[in-house]
Amino acid sequence: MLSSKWLTPDCLSSLGSNAGTVVMSLWEFFPEQMFLARIEGGEAFVIEAVNPAQQAQLGSKLTWVGKNLAHLLPSPFGDDVIAHCIRCMKDAMPVRYEATCCLLDKEGKQRQVRRQLLLVPIANPLGVLTHLLGIIHDSPSNTCTQHDSQALEGELERRVMERTSELMAANLRLTYQATHDCLTETYNRRHLLELADNEFRRSVRYDLSLCLMMLDIDIYQTIY
Repeated sequence: MLSSKWLTPDCLSSLGSNAGTVVMSLWEFFPEQMFLARIEGGEAFVIEAVNPAQQAQLGSKLTWVGKNLAHLLPSPFGDDVIAHCIRCMKDAMPVRYEATCCLLDKEGKQRQVRRQLLLVPIANPLGVLTHLLGIIHDSPSNTCTQHDSQALEGELERRVMERTSELMAANLRLTYQATHDCLTETYNRRHLLELADNEFRRSVRYDLSLCLMMLDIDIYQTIY
C-alpha cells in the first residue's frame, strides 16, 4: 500500500516534493494509459483524472471524468477490472494481471488486444484508502488488427520476393562474368575446358561418339 504523504488523492495536482515531481512527469509523459479513480461505497470507483496517453485513446477528457470506471473500459474487460479493483482495495496491495479484450479502433474496426493492468492503492495521510491508480499496457504483439496483420505479411512477402529477385539477378551476373570472355562475350577458356571435360566423361561413361571442332576467331583482335 502506498501511504507516503506526497501521494495525496487530489488528482496529483498539489505534489510539491521531488518524488511528486517525478510522479507528475510520469503522469504527463509516460506513454502508457493511466487513470486515477476515487473509491466510493466500497465497490464503486469514479474517475477523477486520466493522463494524456489515456485521454488520447478516449478523446475528450470531460467525457469520462466524474463517471464510473466501468464506463471507461469495455465489457467484459471493464467488469474484470472492477473485480480486481475491489480485490486491490480489500488487500490494500498493488494488483497486476493480464487479460484479453476487444476494442474498436479509430476506423471503427474491432481488434483484439492483450492488456496488462497495474492497480495501485493510494492512501491519505491518515492511512485510509481513497483512490486507485491504474496503468494500462497494451502488449505490442497483440495490438494489430487482422487487416494490419495481413498488410504486414503482404509487405514482408513483397520484400522477400524483391530481395530474392535481386539476389537471383546478381547471381546471373556473376555466373555470366565467370563463364564469358569480356571481349568476345562468348564462353571463356576455363568454361570451355569444363564443358569439354564433361562431354569427354559422358562419352566415356555411355560409350558415345564425340566430335571436337575448333575455330580460330582471332579476327576480333583487329584494331582499327
